Amino acid sequence: MDEKAIKLVSDKKSYKVGETAHVLAMLPADKAHLLVTTELASVITVRQIDAPGRSIVIDVPIDRKYEPNVYLDVSLSKTATCITRAS
Repeated sequence: MDEKAIKLVSDKKSYKVGETAHVLAMLPADKAHLLVTTELASVITVRQIDAPGRSIVIDVPIDRKYEPNVYLDVSLSKTATCITRAS
């Protein structure tokens, strides 16, 4: 893994409406601030998460508006840099 990359690993390959995706985010730094978005043609949801360690599980409830596919984007902010990984 690139030491500056964010790696996202979901607990399943696909999900049905009503399920919750549990996505492990492996981070290049601890004590990071994350901006987590779900996206299709535009941003659907936005939330901020503080990650105390180098990994965190992000829960994403699967909504009907995400059909047929949705993208999860995680951006990390620590000091003045920002690293992005879309899944």
